[in-house]
Amino acid sequence: MKSIIILTLAYLISAISISQQLIVEHNGNDPVEIKTNNTQNVSLYTTNGVRKGYLGLFSGLNDMDFGTAIGNDLGKVNLTTKGVPRLSVGPAGNVKILVMDPATASAQQVAREPDGTLSLMSSSATTYAVGDFAQGGVVFWVSPSGEHGKVVSIYDVVDVPWSNVTSAAIGNSARSNINGAGNTVAIITQSGHIRSAAQHCADLAYGGYDDWYLPSKDELNQVYLNRAAINTTATANGGEILIRSFYWSSSETTSLIACRQNFVDGSQTFINKIANQRVRPIRAF
Repeated sequence: MKSIIILTLAYLISAISISQQLIVEHNGNDPVEIKTNNTQNVSLYTTNGVRKGYLGLFSGLNDMDFGTAIGNDLGKVNLTTKGVPRLSVGPAGNVKILVMDPATASAQQVAREPDGTLSLMSSSATTYAVGDFAQGGVVFWVSPSGEHGKVVSIYDVVDVPWSNVTSAAIGNSARSNINGAGNTVAIITQSGHIRSAAQHCADLAYGGYDDWYLPSKDELNQVYLNRAAINTTATANGGEILIRSFYWSSSETTSLIACRQNFVDGSQTFINKIANQRVRPIRAF
């Protein structure tokens, strides 16, 4: 049996009170139907007659809207569960998701399009190759996947000592052959440190990056091995070639000496830390 509930909806048009009928029909197991002869919407009022929001066809004949009314400058629209807002749209249109599940390993990034649409970022990662100009410098080493790697700056730091401290060895924390970043931190935090090749690298801010460091002996050798590709890309982007000279690595040998590399023949030798050598910063990504 169809049951019909007739409610009275009062609203103001041109300051004249007109009584309209809002009919709620329920026909057995069918959905409840709300019909109104107001072609725009069902307005929602407070008990003192102030219009706060609406439900209905407001933006267009095919759009279903629920929102705050014009003039309600402070109201938000909330989606709630158990009486608690979970998704909120503020007065200026900013959207807040208040509760989210933790991201899984397969989660994808979301980007906002210029029209406000949310889109999934491509799941295919950017890959790099030696010689690419990217991430602030020239790629000289890449991981097997090609997604990660290391870049070398396109500029030299000219003639600086390895460190001003030669009275004490730093020790194992500055003697890695592969971890120039760790060596760099150990060098510049040594007691008595004032200036060093590592400090010049750590102070560099270029290409939008400020995490440059002095390469370890193995990292420096990778730069040497790929110097032809590096020089081509560096000069094409306004940089400098790696010249036929000595460059400092960040790998310490003793309290007095550290490792350098000859960019003429590729040999690695050891020299007093106070000697002035060239420096080419690198960073990982």
